[in-house]
Amino acid sequence: MVDTLRKIHIEGIDNRTLKQQWENNNPTMYLGLTTHGFPNMFAVTGPGSPSITANMVASIEQNVDWIANCIQHMKKNNIFSIEAKSCEQQKWAERVNRLAEETLYYSCESRYVGKENKDRAYFMPYLGYEDYANQCSLVEQNGYQSFTLKKQKNKETKDIHTRHTEEMSPN
Repeated sequence: MVDTLRKIHIEGIDNRTLKQQWENNNPTMYLGLTTHGFPNMFAVTGPGSPSITANMVASIEQNVDWIANCIQHMKKNNIFSIEAKSCEQQKWAERVNRLAEETLYYSCESRYVGKENKDRAYFMPYLGYEDYANQCSLVEQNGYQSFTLKKQKNKETKDIHTRHTEEMSPN
């Protein structure tokens, strides 16, 4: 997942690419779903999600449902931007790594912890699918407080998605 995301030219705040952000830092995402510096960017089974250490179909379904619920929340509350708070992302990465250090996963070089210690970070939390899903639900129930949310200020910003869709339309 990390290599795939690095290969895509994804620009965040100040035109910084995801590849640039992850070059000198461990590839981290808050809950494996979003990353600080890249508002409105969602990933499915990204670094920090149970991903392949759980049933992949269940993980993907949970992630997609969470993202859909988040977008619904944004629409309902006139929010045009959502971005993981840096401190929350860091706390999540620390929690994931702390749990991983208690397992054999962390004691070897592999795609789970990075190659040659260059990207030393455990990508999938070994807290189990149920605990992970419960954490995601808690974030949702708390109104996405671990995110910076920006509300729409006028009708112009309210129609950003509509205008973008219309521009892409062949008609």
